[in-house]
Amino acid sequence: EGVGKEGLRTVLDQLQRGNAVVVFPEGERTFGKMIPLRPGIHLLIKRMRVPIVPVGIAGAAEAWPRSRAYPIPAPLFLPAGPGTLSVSLGPAFDSQPIADLPREQALAALFERIHAQKDRAERLRRR
Repeated sequence: EGVGKEGLRTVLDQLQRGNAVVVFPEGERTFGKMIPLRPGIHLLIKRMRVPIVPVGIAGAAEAWPRSRAYPIPAPLFLPAGPGTLSVSLGPAFDSQPIADLPREQALAALFERIHAQKDRAERLRRR
């Protein structure tokens, strides 16, 4: 929330304390298609050399469209519907190689890893 600089400080503080942090590198809810990653994620990777776990989410745009105030419920005991999500976690990897790349290349490499997990989540999603 708020100014990006303050959010980055909060994330860095939590990482320094040894806490796990979830970051949505696109910076906002999308309309279902991945958008370019924000440059702030590269700054975090450069500052904190911690393992990265790429996560892909499928169905979030349908489950909670930007035009709705609340998400569509999808209890597991009911048949799959528009609110059904799927999440895929990739293997953790060392952030050092990405941190050492120029920003555009680093963002592209991270995008590829996240996109691969999003594709996997799409295949796993109940419809």
